[in-house]
Amino acid sequence: MIRQCITVFLLLIWCTQMFSRYVVTAAFYINQSYIAQNLCENRDKPQLQCNGHCQLSKS
Repeated sequence: MIRQCITVFLLLIWCTQMFSRYVVTAAFYINQSYIAQNLCENRDKPQLQCNGHCQLSKS
């Protein structure tokens, strides 16, 4: 029983590590309008058309 719990726990940790990049990317696209309006370094330069991608490249 303990081996199964440890195995499941390690498998969950491994999956979390593998998919963490996708979680960050999904969170960015969900909140992209907020990020572009409030957090973007280039919000004062609309000609660059960054749309918040500068914040995504930092993470």
